[in-house]
Amino acid sequence: MDPFGEDKALAAFAAAWLPDATGCASAAGEEGEQSRVSCTLGKLGLHFVRFASAAERDTARLTRRQQHDDAQRLAPGATHVLRRPSASQRTRGEYIEFAYISGTGADAPIVAGIWWDNGDEPIAAYLEAPLAKDLDGSWAPLRDAWNRYS
Repeated sequence: MDPFGEDKALAAFAAAWLPDATGCASAAGEEGEQSRVSCTLGKLGLHFVRFASAAERDTARLTRRQQHDDAQRLAPGATHVLRRPSASQRTRGEYIEFAYISGTGADAPIVAGIWWDNGDEPIAAYLEAPLAKDLDGSWAPLRDAWNRYS
């Protein structure tokens, strides 16, 4: 069964990733999301989202921008927020490296990720993984994946 259903634009946004992504399935969306497909790409979580509106996408983007500010403290080395085309030149939108603490307590992991969106439609995607456990403390695996597939 196709996890993208009838959403051809979201499927097209995800197309370059799908040959190497595994376990893709439709997932419960968060508030403001119309649909979400979550996959795995090696150790990385990969999520494609259609928002109910461009305003909802922009609200989610603002959260990632705030997490970008946190990244400077939690995961040094995050690049500036950029408006740029994807590596394939198929889409042009916001590129945001972000980080946040997942959970509570002293052992809560720092998760690092990359968000990008298609400025023309209310869709976005992001990669994320625990910084220490799965990324060996480096932004390189996330950036390499984004550059390879986007």
